[in-house]
Amino acid sequence: MFFDNENTLISRFERTVQAFPDHIAVDDAKREITFCELREEALRLKACIPKELGARSPQPIGIFLEESVEAVAAILAILYSGNFYVPLNVFFPKGVREKILASVEPPLIITSVERAGDLIVCGVPVSRMLFAEDGARQTVPDSRVLGNLRLIDSDPIYIMHTTGSTGQPKGVIIQHRSVLEYLRWIGKTFRMDERTVMGCTNSFSFDNSIVELFSMMFFGSRLVLLRGRGAEKDDSLLLHVMNKHRVNFIFWVPSTLKRIANEDRLADQKPGYIDRVLFCGEVMSNKHLNYWRRHYPAATFANLYGPTEITDVCTCYIVDRAFADDDPLPIGHARDNVDILLMTGEGPAKPGESGEILVRGSGLSAGYWKAPEATAEAFVQNPLNDRYPEIVYKTGDIGQLNERGELMFLGRKDTQIKFFGTRVELTEIERMALSLEGIRNVCALYFEERNKIVMAYEADREWSAAEMILALKPHLIAYPTQYIRVDSFPYNTNGKIDRSRLKERIEPQVGP
Repeated sequence: MFFDNENTLISRFERTVQAFPDHIAVDDAKREITFCELREEALRLKACIPKELGARSPQPIGIFLEESVEAVAAILAILYSGNFYVPLNVFFPKGVREKILASVEPPLIITSVERAGDLIVCGVPVSRMLFAEDGARQTVPDSRVLGNLRLIDSDPIYIMHTTGSTGQPKGVIIQHRSVLEYLRWIGKTFRMDERTVMGCTNSFSFDNSIVELFSMMFFGSRLVLLRGRGAEKDDSLLLHVMNKHRVNFIFWVPSTLKRIANEDRLADQKPGYIDRVLFCGEVMSNKHLNYWRRHYPAATFANLYGPTEITDVCTCYIVDRAFADDDPLPIGHARDNVDILLMTGEGPAKPGESGEILVRGSGLSAGYWKAPEATAEAFVQNPLNDRYPEIVYKTGDIGQLNERGELMFLGRKDTQIKFFGTRVELTEIERMALSLEGIRNVCALYFEERNKIVMAYEADREWSAAEMILALKPHLIAYPTQYIRVDSFPYNTNGKIDRSRLKERIEPQVGP
């Protein structure tokens, strides 16, 4: 048996292949592949990766492929080679792609012949490309060569890029041990095993995808890739594919769940196997969650919270009670082996007081790739510990404990504004507006130079400012100064509302 201990994802994947060689591992729009076949395909491609890349220390290898069997095999090939992967979303704008490539400088990028031109225009020479098609021409290498792999649990497994509020991509370095710890918790908490069928809508460049991708490798679950089938643009097709492939587990951004609820898609096309619904990455409104709960009363629903820098999730709330449509939804309690600190400028937040969320635990990123100043700013000494070095991550998010001791997400520091001397939380405006009948989606934006809060919203009809103020005023200490109805919001490649693009789009309509 390859590797007696499970200190890397590859060692665990080897056990999974031995346990379930003929089970379907990945199913995409074009084909499905068993665990044994996936391992073989990965090893063929791994044989094409120059051996010197991982000879001294793991190197970053880019992946520029659509979400597919080939992309999964490429990730495994990189890990088998002793290196770590850097996903480059094929739908990233050219400028973003160039910034990531300039920062990481990957010595090799796995791509396809079809996508090579998109890399060439970014200045990547063909000599630094490895085509996924090349693996098919390789003979299957002797598995015993894997015994030379010298990975340890503190080695990187991937770099995921996040832009945050700066627009400059930051490469978040995550290690094998952080992913393994996360998977053990999520598997225990949500009953994941070889019978789990995950419906993946996430891009591999978005950290929510690591649950879907790595659970397949860790537990032997089936990964059904829903992107690339047209399902990302057609909710009817999305639900049809989920039912056809008996998807029973989803981990989506709230925007997708909200859209399906707004269109009442489950009324006549409800997937029949869903029993676990997890969401993360945005604030989830109870109005939309209640729609899903009515259709799946026996399913487990969970609100997960966490930035990329702490390996996707640091808190979890398994929905255990009824909520009114305008109630806030908790983000719950720290997951296993994670501790949450709520800090104000004066020290720990007092009961009922809000504070910045700081996280400690072994899930923390190793820092940002080639960005020591940004790393030092976000990963700091624990302010409650002056006895020995202990790093915590400053999330930039504001939280507060409710009367049940559950953590509530109040928004980001950069969405808290001073408006005519009053501190206003833009996410609170969004939450209350979303609870209104007929409002499908909301985004509150602050135009600082004009001192205006503008609420963009999707709805079947136009609401007058007076009508909106009358509905919101009883619940808010301050309300928007302008309301703009839009046909639809722009979304980024991770399925979240693209606030920057939306702001640019509606700016001509904003008054002085």
